[in-house]
Amino acid sequence: MQSTGQDFLKNVSRTKLKEAEIEISIFGKGFGECIVLCVGEKDCIIVDSFLNPSTQNPIAIDYLKAIDFDCNRIKFVVLTHWHTDHISGISEILYSANPNVKLVLSPIITKKKFNDFINYAIQEESKSTSEYERVLEFIKQRGASCIKFASHDKRIFATEDSNSNVEIFSLSPQDNDLIRYLRSLVRPDKAGKTAYEFKEDNILSIVLLIKLSLPDQIGMVRWRKELNNSEDNGKIDFFGKVYCY
Repeated sequence: MQSTGQDFLKNVSRTKLKEAEIEISIFGKGFGECIVLCVGEKDCIIVDSFLNPSTQNPIAIDYLKAIDFDCNRIKFVVLTHWHTDHISGISEILYSANPNVKLVLSPIITKKKFNDFINYAIQEESKSTSEYERVLEFIKQRGASCIKFASHDKRIFATEDSNSNVEIFSLSPQDNDLIRYLRSLVRPDKAGKTAYEFKEDNILSIVLLIKLSLPDQIGMVRWRKELNNSEDNGKIDFFGKVYCY
């Protein structure tokens, strides 16, 4: 289903998902992207976040409330990369989610050089790193057990329901790309300037492979694409594949 206009969520409605139904909803038009994967009415996985222009709430939270889906069922949140248009509101989602929610991240955050660079920007009150700071605070409060690091060909989520089997694998980042990125970072100099050159930022993103195994004749995948303006000429900056078999 496609809806247009900034208040499109006011008119969103859907029937409750059956146990063997899976709904994949894609939101965004290039200035922000978010994917919401609902497995029946039990589990929810959210990939990235941006703010709904009409409410300034995370679009995923507004959507789940609009369809009367309990945010406590958000079990996994995937943060593909740290660009502002993909992380805005991610901390609010984490605090609204199940107390045992897992946050899937790139292992880049374990690298001292990366954190030195980010912490400098936080001290300078850079808008692009304010959400990063809130995510770090969430991790500090919940402990390291809330984190799951993505890497090449790693299964990060699987349902245990015999009626609908969903597996999500991370296909990246690759170790050599992380090393190239770290080498490109330049620590702030005495003049307080930061600089780095890495023209392929998006290759550091977490790429996901979603595998869906549904029983014959009773399984169903619902697709929902939501836009927030009247022109459907944007891009969905999400790299991945969905296999149903």
